Amino acid sequence: MLGNRKSGLDGLRAFAITLIVASHCGFLGQGGVGNCFFFALSGFLLVKPFSQEYAFEFDSLHKIGRYYSGRIIRIIPPFWCSLWLATVFKQYYTLAEWDSYYNLILNMFFVKSMGHLWFLQQEMVFYLIYPLFAVIILGVWQLMKHSVLTPAQRYFAIAVLLVVVSRVYSKYWMSGFIHLCGNGKEQPFLLEHFMIGMATGFVYKGIVSKGFKLTIPVIRVVADGFVLLFLISCIMSSHEVLRRFNPSWDTLYVGWRYTLIFTICASIAILILLCFPNGFANKFLGNRCFAYIGRHSYIIYLIHWYFLDSFRQDNHVLFFGIVYLVSVSCAAMLRALVEVPCLIYAKDYSFQRVKDYFKNLKLDSY
Repeated sequence: MLGNRKSGLDGLRAFAITLIVASHCGFLGQGGVGNCFFFALSGFLLVKPFSQEYAFEFDSLHKIGRYYSGRIIRIIPPFWCSLWLATVFKQYYTLAEWDSYYNLILNMFFVKSMGHLWFLQQEMVFYLIYPLFAVIILGVWQLMKHSVLTPAQRYFAIAVLLVVVSRVYSKYWMSGFIHLCGNGKEQPFLLEHFMIGMATGFVYKGIVSKGFKLTIPVIRVVADGFVLLFLISCIMSSHEVLRRFNPSWDTLYVGWRYTLIFTICASIAILILLCFPNGFANKFLGNRCFAYIGRHSYIIYLIHWYFLDSFRQDNHVLFFGIVYLVSVSCAAMLRALVEVPCLIYAKDYSFQRVKDYFKNLKLDSY
């Protein structure tokens, strides 16, 4: 039996956001690794890998409009809320100084992004251009229908095509394709990482359409072992650990130097968690604690940055612990009052369901 939405993916989100918050607190320095997890997940989830029938949703302007409105409703309200709270209580942003990266309006509309918001800027540009990719892939899919390839083989072929195009983009196009304004300098658009996630989504679709039943115990053990070893390596490859073996590695931030490797490994981990829902790795990452943090990871990412100055400590581990707990606690409130209602409304654009939610205020299904 293949996996479904209720897998260890939320646990992966929890692991990724933990690495990012720890890095911003000066602990481990593996924030780049956490970003790779989110890049892979973003590309993967947009391919809609949880349906056995591949249905393109961008074959009309109405569907494209629904896609954009859905993205905006899910992402923008919590994002803007965090910005305004940071402006009111921390004076982090300003309404003046239009040439500043701290300008509130420029950050709200992703023209310029300060601090951790560079990542969200990357995500939004990807969501903006994704329908174009979907339309191109639809054309390729229609052409391959006239070939002798089976549906599974077509999915795998699209995955290979995406990987090839991602490598060409990284080598020849990235430096001149799109430059984003983040943290006071031009940032390249990291499209390659999203495309790796998309390719993973099509591989999963190929596996589902083929009807593979991966029940061989040895394969399950190896797959679980890969996920757990990868998670351990994300910690052990920290410069704080590496410098104990070689002092010259103190400035080696592998999460930023070898981002593609971590994105690929994260994509493989996603596949394993979905294909082995009863595996140990999936059960470990899918426990209630990790799943809870994973569901709140977006809000945690948005708000944790603004607590750094308030709770700064010389002890980085203590600093991380305080910021993490405060961020999770505040994220629970913002998710309940802002993010979950937006998720409910984005499903069918019904205010009645939002009203019913506030009457009951039950979050278990979201």
